[in-house]
Amino acid sequence: MFKEKYRQSLQFRFLLFILAILLLSTTILSIVISANERTVLINSLKLQGQKRAAFIAKLSIDPLLANNTIQLDTIVNDSNKEDFIYTIIQDTKGNLLTSQYASINHGSPKIMAVLSKLSKDTELQDIISAIKKAETVIELSAPIMIDIKPIGKVIMGITLHRINQQVLKTIMFVITLNLAVAFVLGIVLFSASKRIVLTPIAELARATSALADGDLSTQVRIKATGEIQTLVDSFNKMAADLKKTMVSKEALEDSEEKFRAITTTATDAVILMNHEGKIEYWNPVAEKIFGYSRDEIKGKEFHLIIAPERYHNAYREGFRKFARTGEGPAIGNTLEFMAVRKDGTEFPIKVSVSAIQRKGQWYAVGIVRDITERKQTEEALKDSEKNTETL
Repeated sequence: MFKEKYRQSLQFRFLLFILAILLLSTTILSIVISANERTVLINSLKLQGQKRAAFIAKLSIDPLLANNTIQLDTIVNDSNKEDFIYTIIQDTKGNLLTSQYASINHGSPKIMAVLSKLSKDTELQDIISAIKKAETVIELSAPIMIDIKPIGKVIMGITLHRINQQVLKTIMFVITLNLAVAFVLGIVLFSASKRIVLTPIAELARATSALADGDLSTQVRIKATGEIQTLVDSFNKMAADLKKTMVSKEALEDSEEKFRAITTTATDAVILMNHEGKIEYWNPVAEKIFGYSRDEIKGKEFHLIIAPERYHNAYREGFRKFARTGEGPAIGNTLEFMAVRKDGTEFPIKVSVSAIQRKGQWYAVGIVRDITERKQTEEALKDSEKNTETL
């Protein structure tokens, strides 16, 4: 599980990317260096071969004129060394003037391997053809001249076996050297990238996952630079703000629960109105007094329970001011006026109004008491006093 998770991580993929880039650059560099070296070595060998062919052509003038094949054999035999695997001399008609033994470099193991597969009676031209099939051969020639008249030609065959081996050694050396440099560079680059980018990103991923799981106290406690540090600071601020918001929300929910618990058991009606004058909550006593259930009254304007209707516009204007400042004629005061029940009957109430702020908005809380009995008692006393004065 851990290995699979690591293989899917950004660090592992970045490491693979670095290795791929270094391997590709090593391969390209090795190809370029080896190709250049091969070209230089071949050109150098061609130049050396051309000079040797011209020298042999000059030495061969007199023996060729004298038809001295033994001397011609001696000349070509001495020239067949190292990369020069065969040297032949022809007349102008293309006839071979040197022998098989003298013309072939018998000191070359590669040539001896080819000769071992041929019979002793094989013609020189057939031997050269077999050598060309088995080896990569560059063939050079130089004319044998008397003044401006050609009397023959020197042909030399040069094998690229040693050059190819040298190039292969160079490739192996370059690859080994580049791999060593790439390994060190890769470690340095990966370590720097891990410290500057990968570790902060991995820590941010961990913190994000913890935050998503509900750990609001999580913080990214690493030091970075540039945009990464900006990202770290932004995350920490976001997490801190989210924690404050959640704490405030929990406190708000707790206060709302307490508010509901208190108002449910209160002996007076409790009405909560928003800044638009719409009723958001009232307790069971309010339901009993006004005849509206909580669901029926929620969202309705407060003036619905005010009588007479001529006061409705005044209350709307009062709530407009309240929405802006949290102040109004009724705030902090106790009022008495006529209210209206659901069935349309009017009755006197006493209201104490206070303001609270919640989620950046103003709310009015009214404590309402039905004073019908008190009013009736007061009227009865007034009637009694009048009767007494009359007597």
